[in-house]
Amino acid sequence: MRATFALLVAILLLACERTEEVPWEIRSADPSALESAAVIETTVRRGGCEGVLVYRESIAPDRPGPRPQVGRGLHGFAAEVRDAECRPLVRGCVERDLPLRAGERVELVLERVLPTAACAASACVDGTCTDRDAGAVETGDAGTHDAGMQDAGVPPDGDGGTTTEDAGAEDGGIGVDAGAPPDACDGAEWSGHCYSFRSATHDWSTAEAACVAWRGHLVSIGGPDEEAFVRTLAGGATYWTGLNDLTVEDIFTWVDGSSSSHRHWGPGEPSGNPQAHCVLDDPTTDGWALRRCRELQAHVCER
Repeated sequence: MRATFALLVAILLLACERTEEVPWEIRSADPSALESAAVIETTVRRGGCEGVLVYRESIAPDRPGPRPQVGRGLHGFAAEVRDAECRPLVRGCVERDLPLRAGERVELVLERVLPTAACAASACVDGTCTDRDAGAVETGDAGTHDAGMQDAGVPPDGDGGTTTEDAGAEDGGIGVDAGAPPDACDGAEWSGHCYSFRSATHDWSTAEAACVAWRGHLVSIGGPDEEAFVRTLAGGATYWTGLNDLTVEDIFTWVDGSSSSHRHWGPGEPSGNPQAHCVLDDPTTDGWALRRCRELQAHVCER
């Protein structure tokens, strides 16, 4: 493999009635780390590196880059290079506001990381983790993208099993269409709804993808009684909810489209941190908190 490589990823940017190609160049700060490269996983997150996943594709190092469609605003462009045993070699993320000025390009420099396997050997196929969810990728104002990886559903949570259902994106919102829910509740029932607490920790978008595969969404809380029930279900653990301000800063909406106006902010919340867009419930402070979406937390699904 060449000592240095550059991967140009053409991003079609929807802007009013025109599209704009944004060149994305990926290179490694340590070219020798690429000698064992088997796959490059590229991702784009709306809202920055901590935001919601809107595109994911795994590509071979010698293959032309993907062409995801993303909207205007702050986005995080990330990549991870893995060897054939799914061990990461280099990774990185850079945030850029779109659209770029004429002649600009997104430049992403990948740094070496500890070569710890990204998944079990039994789930690794030529550098791609087949137990990693790749279907529930939402793009808001630019449509839905097939993640380009093997369809393997959602990683097991240890307390709920593994499913392999894919889902498309809802029109115009952050949520994704979970499809018709099953008749039976395989979790805890309350007021005609089914809930599932997942103790395994994930970032917000991965947690939402897991809920979608379960034919639901991250929990929306309609009032104090429901909140008390969900907290009991979570056993006092901190957990992701479906509330977020990813679409419009400081305008909080539920990922499932719920119209609930119930809020139970903790002291000093919402914090107003421009890098924080996702809401968790922290029973230890008896209130909700605004956090970076890439934090790893337990979560509660509802359908």
